[in-house]
Amino acid sequence: MQQLGIIGFGNMGEALVKGVRASGGGKTLLVAEKNQSRLEHAITTYGAEDCTGDLSRLFTEAQVVILAIKPQDLEALAKNIKPVVGTTPVISILAGKTLQYIHDLTGAQEVARFMPSLAAQVQRSVVGVCYSEKSSEVFRELSYQIANSLGLGVEVPERLMPAIIGTSGSGIAFAFAYLHAMALGGTKVGIPYDSSLEIALDVMEGAIQTIRETKTQPVELITKVCSPEGTTIEGILALEQGGFTPTIVDAVERAALRSSQLEQ
Repeated sequence: MQQLGIIGFGNMGEALVKGVRASGGGKTLLVAEKNQSRLEHAITTYGAEDCTGDLSRLFTEAQVVILAIKPQDLEALAKNIKPVVGTTPVISILAGKTLQYIHDLTGAQEVARFMPSLAAQVQRSVVGVCYSEKSSEVFRELSYQIANSLGLGVEVPERLMPAIIGTSGSGIAFAFAYLHAMALGGTKVGIPYDSSLEIALDVMEGAIQTIRETKTQPVELITKVCSPEGTTIEGILALEQGGFTPTIVDAVERAALRSSQLEQ
């Protein structure tokens, strides 16, 4: 895909363009962006062509158009999209906006919905993906490739998008909270915060790599680290006495529930 259109060029919109460009696509970039500084950034950094005042050209020339605006801005903008959308497929990264909602407002027949996380900025995001019923196989494959350019695309039925938000979109913040807590713990026992954070990051990376390479469940690895009357079992006991496991489960569930409540 060499002709990419994007409406909205904020941080997530730029991350999508970076991902597509890194995978060899999007040589022609058509951008609609009302913020002048962001528009100039798209033009000077990515060679984008300004279609802010000409959505007809954007939808005519682009093979796919990405909606990367704020969710609350779509209703007003859709009035300008619907007359020109034609048969152009649309990818939406608008949180809380369903496939049906996007179709109803814009008139697009082929719609993909993405749920990335903040890690899309470094091409390491899990990206939940679902499609409208009228999406062709060609569009499904293309949009899935775009999702993978941001990290890891995970195709799910739309009813599970809130679960993706709980485990990934919001879940990345839970991971940040854990790493911060670990760094505070290191500080509490004598290691400066910055050094503690570096240690925590390496420990997390090592844990992830161990799980991936050994293909072992985390609970089994925990038992391998815990020796009788040792240090680790004391720490694990402290975590569980503090409600660590049910708190994490509850955080994911509550984020997913809130996502469901916000959907329309």
